[in-house]
Amino acid sequence: MSPHHPRRTPGTRAFRLLVTLTGLTGLASAGACAAEGDVDGDAETLRAVDDVATVPINERLTIDVLANDTGLAYQPVVVTLLDSPERGVATVDADGAVVYQPDEMYAGADRVRYQLTDAIGATAEAEVAIDVACGSCADGVPITLSWSANDPTEMVLGYRLYLAPTEDPDTMEQVDEIVVTDAGFDPAAPGRVYDAWNDLRLELGDNACFRLTAYNEAGESDFSNAACKQIDGGRAEVSL
Repeated sequence: MSPHHPRRTPGTRAFRLLVTLTGLTGLASAGACAAEGDVDGDAETLRAVDDVATVPINERLTIDVLANDTGLAYQPVVVTLLDSPERGVATVDADGAVVYQPDEMYAGADRVRYQLTDAIGATAEAEVAIDVACGSCADGVPITLSWSANDPTEMVLGYRLYLAPTEDPDTMEQVDEIVVTDAGFDPAAPGRVYDAWNDLRLELGDNACFRLTAYNEAGESDFSNAACKQIDGGRAEVSL
């Protein structure tokens, strides 16, 4: 800590006050007295305060983290990141604000920690809690798919799941591969549960059409019949 900028701590201090009085004669007299008073060190104590921010999906967010931090008297105060967010990218701009860009199509919670360092070397840390919001995302909406078991003589190794907004097979895109040896999978009663948004990127109001193929060492089967379901926010049961 610099001797030129002593940092104070809260509490009661005793101090002596020298008073000099000059009368009409021009003669000065001096006296000393003792007193006590409170010294509040909060005004000088560097404090970083946690922040909470919300950003729409796929959009960039600029967070003025210094706005609620205190004890910024010893300038410049430098902002540095202590870690990286798990679901996006964060940087610090020239004004000391944290700039956050979520991963593409990610919706949910994220966080980043930062540190303040002032001109006399004091430091403080805080966290920014970020909510990447998507009002139309079907986050937490379960879709349960089930289908008939293949004959054991077909030696099925697994299944491939396809998804499109219509039944048109030419628009189907593969979204999952289920191996019969996957943990929790029962070849005698095949099925799988998905989160509509986190697993399949479906939004509320979307029409979801599913098709399935089976494969073994000889190759892949044709598509199953399509089964469609509109995503309305409630649990969806789909039989293929």
